[in-house]
Parts: sequence; C-alpha cells; structure tokens
Amino acid sequence: MKIAINASILDEKMDGVRVFTFNIINSLINLPEAKKHEITIFTPCPEYFKKTKNIKIEKISKLMINSK
Repeated sequence: MKIAINASILDEKMDGVRVFTFNIINSLINLPEAKKHEITIFTPCPEYFKKTKNIKIEKISKLMINSK
C-alpha cells in the first residue's frame, strides 16, 4: 500500500504539537509492518528523517508550513 504523510507542520521550532507529530510519524515508520508499505513523507525539514530507511522523503517549500 502507498502511504503519504503530510509533515508540513514540522519546522525548526519544535514545540509541543510538532514534537508530538514527529514522535507519531517516527513510531509509525519504525513499526515492523511499515516495511511492507511504500511510505512517503512530505516535509520542509527532511533532516529530521535522515536516518530512516525504506522511506521516501519529499522536501516541500517552507511556505507550505501550516504554522505560517
């Protein structure tokens, strides 16, 4: 299954909602079942997911950040 994750809320300012969002995404992509799926994360901060294997990261413009 193809799964797309909108992580546009993530930016340099990691406050409560952003930390929670990052932790949920990180937990999801590290589940053993995640390897069976094609996961793409759309984020303005791809560096947060650098160490992630088997996950496609698409950098989006910082203008797309929800908090702006």
